[in-house]
Amino acid sequence: MVVSLNPRLWRRGLLLLAILIMGHLWVTHQMINWNRQPAQRSPIIVTKRLINDETLPWDEAMARPWLEYYNNSSQSQSRHPPPVMILMTDIGWNQKNRSMGLARARFIRETELFTGVVNHPWFHPTAWDDIRSNRMVIRNDVRYYVFADELQCPDYNYPIYGGEINNSDSAHNRTTESNGPVVHACGGGTRKILQHRLLDATNNTAANAKLIIFNCQGNGWGKCAKETKHLPISIAALSATFNKIDEDRDQGLIPPAPTPITLSSKQEEEIRSCEAESKRDFKMLYVGNYRSGFNKNHIAKHGGARGSYEKLHDNKSIIIRQKYPPNEIKESVLANLTYPEFMGRTIFGLAPRGDNKFSYRFTEVLSAGAIPIYHGDDFVFPFRPELVDWNKCAIILPEKDAGKTTLDLINDIPIETRCKMRNYCYFGIYKKYVETDVGIIDGLVMGLEELAKGNKKPFPGVRCNSTSVANFDCNNMTYIESTEI
Repeated sequence: MVVSLNPRLWRRGLLLLAILIMGHLWVTHQMINWNRQPAQRSPIIVTKRLINDETLPWDEAMARPWLEYYNNSSQSQSRHPPPVMILMTDIGWNQKNRSMGLARARFIRETELFTGVVNHPWFHPTAWDDIRSNRMVIRNDVRYYVFADELQCPDYNYPIYGGEINNSDSAHNRTTESNGPVVHACGGGTRKILQHRLLDATNNTAANAKLIIFNCQGNGWGKCAKETKHLPISIAALSATFNKIDEDRDQGLIPPAPTPITLSSKQEEEIRSCEAESKRDFKMLYVGNYRSGFNKNHIAKHGGARGSYEKLHDNKSIIIRQKYPPNEIKESVLANLTYPEFMGRTIFGLAPRGDNKFSYRFTEVLSAGAIPIYHGDDFVFPFRPELVDWNKCAIILPEKDAGKTTLDLINDIPIETRCKMRNYCYFGIYKKYVETDVGIIDGLVMGLEELAKGNKKPFPGVRCNSTSVANFDCNNMTYIESTEI
């Protein structure tokens, strides 16, 4: 008996068979690729703390795409990984032995910065050990930024100015005894770290990786010897001068704000709309001491980056006062205002260098939505210039031009220009890269990312030369050097 098949059913059967064959081939392909992958961890609960250091705050709400990428889901593996991985070593605070980790000193500023490291969305908490143990391959399509869990950033003046050892992080009974930085930018203390597969330049598997080291010393470190230039190290320096950094890899570090100003939503909207240009009633404001370093010849000739402004005080729109003696404040228009109130009402905020090249006040001025006026010769500004253009935000002038020269200049700035500067300062820099610890780490890393793309730009700032220094028209002295005069 001949059975005739319905042509429509025949076509459907062939289609179903083709789908089944293609499905089988796809599953086989995925199994082969899976077997080629390095050993994978079990599915990870993203909110779980995966660092050894239990004393660093861990943001359970932070999205962590690297953990999602490296779980056992083939769906997440099919997506492109993040372009950057941030790692922390495990030889100091973050070592597995918790008691030994607490035996390593750490300053409060370091705790804040490393809080930003471990809570950045691109941070992978176990990658340093995973790569060392061959559980994770080094990718050619990812750049790696490593932070060392060792003392490197002893800030003796934050959060308590002059607090010295009291600014150590003594929480959880951590030791406060230290003899200075354990690691530094010229390679000291980094030998063990640089032997890691990720950073070892002699290893053919070494990747695009940088070890970022914080330098919070007022005088900076001496410039590294030429033989260390090949090391994959990048300094983020709080108070460096141009002659002490490698402009091809280093950058400035934003100082913390001891008293950050929190603007209301209304004040922020006034900045956006340019209303702030008419509503802010102080043209220029400075409250602090008049110390400007120890270059006596330069100060004798030009008056000092801070003291030169004192004679401009009019107790109306220009307020230049010292905190001590306190009667200077009591007798001024500021007497009945709180610090946040008068900072939030100024158009320009003076933030000249003090004993060192940097100024904590610089960050307070940014937080207040004011336009910073900075004087500090040879100073390396925060972040890479490829990421942040300080010339679009701040008034940057030589120390010798402090005072009336600066006042004449800001009087000529059009309101429209001021508004653009204020918006870039506050929303383009402060809110993105300064306000939070995570934002600071993001700024440091993204600046190096821009540099890696080949977009190198010159640093802003006033540069000294031998003639200007000899004539005492440019002050290239740092705190330690100046005490030798």
